[in-house]
Amino acid sequence: MATLNIALEEGFDNDRVVVTINGKQFERDGVTTKLQIGVAEQFETEVSDGTATIDVNLPARSLNGSYTVPATETVFIGISIEGGTVRFRHSSRTFGYV
Repeated sequence: MATLNIALEEGFDNDRVVVTINGKQFERDGVTTKLQIGVAEQFETEVSDGTATIDVNLPARSLNGSYTVPATETVFIGISIEGGTVRFRHSSRTFGYV
């Protein structure tokens, strides 16, 4: 099993966010970026080794995005809203939030 650490980062403003990972849905309401640290919320989930597909939906803003990552051991995923687009990044190391 691999662990995905999901960080909702920049650009969130009291949003309802639906994150679906390999068919498993996570819903968050009132997601707002803390400007001092550049992150709104974080959570972890486990997936089978292989690949993971992450779908993000912000229904009130009609924004959607999808991203596929290799899922081995622990993977850190950063999700931001920039210029009306859902942006993703991933790393095998934790992101530095102050």
